[in-house]
Amino acid sequence: DAFIGSDSLLGFYYCFSLCQKSFCFIDIGTNAEIFLYDTKTVYYTSVAAGPAFERNLLYKGVTGSELVDQLAELKKRGILQSDGLLFGGFKDSTVIVSKNQEKIVLTQNIIRQLQLAKAAIHAGIKTLFFESKCTLAQIDTFYISGAFGNALNTENALAIALFAKISKSSFHCIDSTVFEGTQLLLQNKNVFDSFLKQRKFFHVDLAQNEYFAQEYILAMDF
Repeated sequence: DAFIGSDSLLGFYYCFSLCQKSFCFIDIGTNAEIFLYDTKTVYYTSVAAGPAFERNLLYKGVTGSELVDQLAELKKRGILQSDGLLFGGFKDSTVIVSKNQEKIVLTQNIIRQLQLAKAAIHAGIKTLFFESKCTLAQIDTFYISGAFGNALNTENALAIALFAKISKSSFHCIDSTVFEGTQLLLQNKNVFDSFLKQRKFFHVDLAQNEYFAQEYILAMDF
């Protein structure tokens, strides 16, 4: 329903088996699918992340998590400005970053793609909190899923404002949520069906959501 895939639902189910308290689950791929569970209702939505956080020929095999690390370092050194433009003695179109003994051309276009994707994820999370009337303090754990999430340096992700201002200790990056969720389903489908029936699922449509539109603009800054 509403761009939420079965893989993400299974991932959420696995995270529920780990926590069973209030938590947020974020599955980042071509779409970033976001769930917020307040122990009564499951709020969920999806935002377009595009190829920004997936391995892409544009990046010559560099992963999205490595790009997050590079941007955090550029920001720390004052080369990357808050608006996403490069500063100082660097051209406004490219900057050369050394990573794993290789030279990588980080273009302004790549930075822009990451900027749009991270703004959508940041704003999507904040919108779920707004619609659910939850506060960050009320959520025990944030699970980041997928190969991207498993390799993510959360400190660097927070440094470029990929997520809202969340304590680094609240993050758990896990790679195998779909596999583990599938295993739980196969072990006992009745338990899974009961899990779905006993909880309210509320889809937050972002297409006409004014709060999301406002937060999306604000979240553009690094």
